[in-house]
Amino acid sequence: MNRIILDVDTGIDDALAIILALRLGGLKVEAVTTVAGNVEVEMATANTLRVLELAGRPDIPVAQGASKPLLRPLCTAREVHGEGGLGNTRLPAPKGQPVAKRAWELIASRALATPGLVSLVATGPQTNLALALLNEPKVAQAIKEIVFMGGAAFCPGNTGPRAEFNIATDPESARIVLRSGIPITMVGLDVTEKCLLTPGMVEGLGEGPLPRFVRAITGHCLAFHRRELGMEGMPLHDPLAVAVAADASLVEARPAWVDVETQGELTLGETVVDLRPGKGVAGTDAMVKVCLGVDSARFLAQFTAALKEG
Repeated sequence: MNRIILDVDTGIDDALAIILALRLGGLKVEAVTTVAGNVEVEMATANTLRVLELAGRPDIPVAQGASKPLLRPLCTAREVHGEGGLGNTRLPAPKGQPVAKRAWELIASRALATPGLVSLVATGPQTNLALALLNEPKVAQAIKEIVFMGGAAFCPGNTGPRAEFNIATDPESARIVLRSGIPITMVGLDVTEKCLLTPGMVEGLGEGPLPRFVRAITGHCLAFHRRELGMEGMPLHDPLAVAVAADASLVEARPAWVDVETQGELTLGETVVDLRPGKGVAGTDAMVKVCLGVDSARFLAQFTAALKEG
């Protein structure tokens, strides 16, 4: 059983990732932390609490985190996720509240209390993780692994020509995390865009409260991808990262040196992946497992089975 902390900026695919993490075998969600990204952090926190309550797990602590990137203003993705972050759905306010600890404090305290036992699954900008490393450097030796959704190794970006949204939103934090020496798996657009949730798959989930919720929140995102990108489905970016944390055999990964462009006029936020043996820029030899292939059929079967009612 892999013990994880989820770090999320809860929009639509984060919500699906949270549900998947709770219902997929092999994972124990110890806490959820929130960060600004898809939406403002207060909205991400409220959405996270809503999803946990819907899934019957209001007992899982939620810690609110960074309200903006480390050095930059926040740019959200409301056009993809809707005004409330969950596809313009009108959901009741959550009953619960976040804990008093800030997200980076919760990450640091849990990791240091159980060194080598807790992994982080990050599905938004990595600001909270960077703050934990900056404030408690020993965290780097205590975290078992980081699996993050983000980056584009050898495919186009979705925010710029070479930049993926999570990394481009806070490239400085991503660079701190990638240079930390923590074992890292990068689940980027190279694999997530091969895993599409289609309207037919959503309809096949059933008629219970959970499938109805999934249909309600995904409609906006499915329409966006069809209208703006000509895609007949929405990529399951964040759920794939959760699935990889539970079962790494879903992907083909290669070790590589990875850093982030923080100054480029045209390439800001690019994840620079160097597959050359023995190479590495900026004096680091930290290697990252970069996902380049995925068993999409097996993942999609796992995803739909986990989200069906019953």
